Amino acid sequence: MVDKSVGTAGTLRITDDGTTVRYYVLCSDPQTNIGTYRFAVNGTSGTTSLPAGFGSKLLATRSYSTSGTATLSQQATGTQGLGGAASLSASISRPKPNTPSGLSVSRVSDSQHSLSWTRNSVTTSSVIQRRTNDGAWQQIGTTSLNTVSFTDTTTQANRKYAYRVASRNAAGQSGWSNIATVYTTPSVPTGASAVRSGNNIVVSASGVPPYATSYDVRDGATLVGSAVSLPWTHATPDPAVPHTYTVRAKRGSLNSGYSSASNTVQLISPPNAPTGLTPNGGVIAANEPYQIRWAHNPVDASPQTVWQMRGRTSPSDPWTEEQEQPYSTEFADGVAPDGGISFEWQIRTKGEHPDWSPWSATAVFTVIDRPGVAVTSPETEWDASILPVEWSWLQLQARPQSSWQAELVDSFGDTVETRSGSGAATATTFAHRLAEGDWTVNVRAATGDVWSEWASQTFTVTFDPPAPPLVEGEWDDEQGGVVLTVSVGQGGVAVQGEDGAWYAEFPIDDVSNIGFDEGHPFIEEGADAGLLFDGPTVTVSDVTPPPSVSVTLERSVDGDTWEPVTETAEVSSLIDWESWSYGDIQYRATAFTAEGATSVSTIVVEARSEVLWLSGGVGFGVTCRLPLNPERTFDSGRATSAKQYAGRSRPVVMKGEALSDVHSIAGTVTDHTLNHETASPGELREVIQSPERLHMLRTPDGERVYGAVSGIGLRRNTTAQGNDPLRPWKAFWGYSFQLTEGT
Repeated sequence: MVDKSVGTAGTLRITDDGTTVRYYVLCSDPQTNIGTYRFAVNGTSGTTSLPAGFGSKLLATRSYSTSGTATLSQQATGTQGLGGAASLSASISRPKPNTPSGLSVSRVSDSQHSLSWTRNSVTTSSVIQRRTNDGAWQQIGTTSLNTVSFTDTTTQANRKYAYRVASRNAAGQSGWSNIATVYTTPSVPTGASAVRSGNNIVVSASGVPPYATSYDVRDGATLVGSAVSLPWTHATPDPAVPHTYTVRAKRGSLNSGYSSASNTVQLISPPNAPTGLTPNGGVIAANEPYQIRWAHNPVDASPQTVWQMRGRTSPSDPWTEEQEQPYSTEFADGVAPDGGISFEWQIRTKGEHPDWSPWSATAVFTVIDRPGVAVTSPETEWDASILPVEWSWLQLQARPQSSWQAELVDSFGDTVETRSGSGAATATTFAHRLAEGDWTVNVRAATGDVWSEWASQTFTVTFDPPAPPLVEGEWDDEQGGVVLTVSVGQGGVAVQGEDGAWYAEFPIDDVSNIGFDEGHPFIEEGADAGLLFDGPTVTVSDVTPPPSVSVTLERSVDGDTWEPVTETAEVSSLIDWESWSYGDIQYRATAFTAEGATSVSTIVVEARSEVLWLSGGVGFGVTCRLPLNPERTFDSGRATSAKQYAGRSRPVVMKGEALSDVHSIAGTVTDHTLNHETASPGELREVIQSPERLHMLRTPDGERVYGAVSGIGLRRNTTAQGNDPLRPWKAFWGYSFQLTEGT
């Protein structure tokens, strides 16, 4: 509270309860009568009525959340009781809350912990932070007003948790309290193991919880070590009994469960009989190195120190014991004897105890001669894309083949396919399709674990070609294209007739009279006309050529650049609308077999059209014949622009990439009342209005130009009186159009 006396009986007063500041005026003279009282609170003016004898008047209240200055002033009152103008100021303090203290944490369970603390000042809330396993601090909750406790229900086992709290009010947050730490139940250790060390046994675990402080160790069900560290030594345990250990982790009063049992250790005891003898029940190759293996089985965990082997070739023979071998290795190398015998063998071992283990169970293996294979198919040549492989098997002791492997290797030495199988099969088929060229097939086979050497066969793949295809063609000046027929070729087999002459037999009902003389066909003189084979191409050989599965047809005007025309599987008749109208046009037909082998037939078709041809529609199959010597002009250019730049007297010329070639055609056609050799106006309209985007123009100069024709102009030029009373008007029509080259 801050007061200031005014006048003879007045006081200005400012009070603060820590949250709210109140502003008063007081007067002890009951005779003082002010009426309207003018004042200002923190610079804000106000008025009120003060009657005589008011004593104390609350003028205003203000809330402060931060520190500052409060002011109260009055104007002159006109009375001696409160006096003239006066002012009062007071400093307002709003400090942050004090730092909490005495933070503690108590365990309820691994998943729940209770926190409590002393706040040390008035607060509006508290904030709680936690860190796990010494990681980063994270906020886990808040409390309201002056609450001084919190319950954390998100904890887990095998963790270390640290907590801290801070108080908050309108002015801010206090410093952090002391840190309270708690640990949860440690996890179960893993990988418990026991190792003999002299007369003691050392117990350890490979996986231990991070915050365990000690461990309990049990030998069987007996606690032998309490609150010890790992590794821990079990001193002088009973040497006559086996020892198996479990361990649990401890942290204060918190105990984990016991681990899985360790291995069993017995002090200084003879080992059990070895196990896992190999080879056993199988075969090994004669006169070649081999290796025997076994597993030492100690009772006392001591490693192998000595081993001994004994063997015999017949169950009725006595055992032959070999010299003791002072080695810890559990294998031995040797060289097999000649093939054709069986061999029985046993092993015994020692650890640190002076006595031997019992002899192992008897293992048996058979010594055989290494088998052999030979590739019998393919030989050095092959004519198909699918390759079946065959091989022969030989083993001197007549043991059957039990498994096999085959590899297909290309001419670059890369293995493109590997196949394998079990059993006595001596054939397989590769899925990889062969191409013409050199290939190698490798095969090996085994009986038991004894494999043959690889057998290899290199061969060349050559596919037999089909009969050459049949192709015929002729320019049709009415159609405006080349009329073509293309089909698969005829092939024949050479046969000898009853007269002793050779003939070519075709896959038709009759036998032709085409002779076969030293590999060359010829036509017999004087043969019946009905037996003559009428065809442009004849293939005659001592084997039937493979069938063609398709024929492709191409065109060329120079023999270098070929354009596709069609593809067919049997016989196809068509008109090539895109052929040149003037020139020698080459057509190449290529027949394909299923294997990819080919035969080619080529013809030359002469086209000598003296007129212009305009074509459009699907496949350019709508044609217009334009004779009568039409007028033709040609305009060519490149995109060009001129740009004027500041400081230059003349523009700068720019050249672009766009080229333009425009053909202008103008001529005359008839309406077919006078001449049927020209296109009619209706046919010209049909070509121009076709929905396909390109048109084609062909000239007697051997040109073939593609482009766009946007429209055509038609005008009726002249008429002539005819003899037909129903059609007296006979007309010539002028036309003109432009074709802009494009693709």
